[in-house]
Amino acid sequence: MRRRALTRAAVWATPVISVAAAAPAIAASFPPGLQGWTQWQRRCGFSTTTLTVDGNGPNNLVYPNDIYGFYVYYATSTTSLTNACMSFSYSPGYPAITWTALTGSGAGWSLPTLVPGTSTYRTCYSGPWTYVAASGSNPAYAITSQIPIFRGTTTISTCYSQAITIVRSVTVNGNVLSFTRTITI
Repeated sequence: MRRRALTRAAVWATPVISVAAAAPAIAASFPPGLQGWTQWQRRCGFSTTTLTVDGNGPNNLVYPNDIYGFYVYYATSTTSLTNACMSFSYSPGYPAITWTALTGSGAGWSLPTLVPGTSTYRTCYSGPWTYVAASGSNPAYAITSQIPIFRGTTTISTCYSQAITIVRSVTVNGNVLSFTRTITI
């Protein structure tokens, strides 16, 4: 009985050792992922509400120093990145918003425009991407070379909290990646 128990333990131990040896190769081949944040602010005046979307976040803290920006991690220098867009949806009936680009906003980002028949505004990126090799604990990534920074104004009589659903998407090597966040400002 004792020999069988030893043999069984050796058989079970072998796959564990094999998997551990294979882990570095697997870790280096993660699929690309979409990430990044934008800072949202709302200021209420007498009859005008001003909304600010800032891809730099507070104090220009873009990735990898912080979470802001629009980037694809586990990208390589040959990764094809196209159709990068952000859509932000307000509650139905929210007054129309007029958007302008602020100083520092990259020319590669279009002004947010209203998607017909919705309360969703969409901006897309057509500029270049900057590839950054892996360094320390940060994986390789590609980040938009220009950052979206917009100000929107609307006429509204009451300043109230607003839930905004933000969808980011990008086509990576022919596959669409996207994620959704909902914030309240």
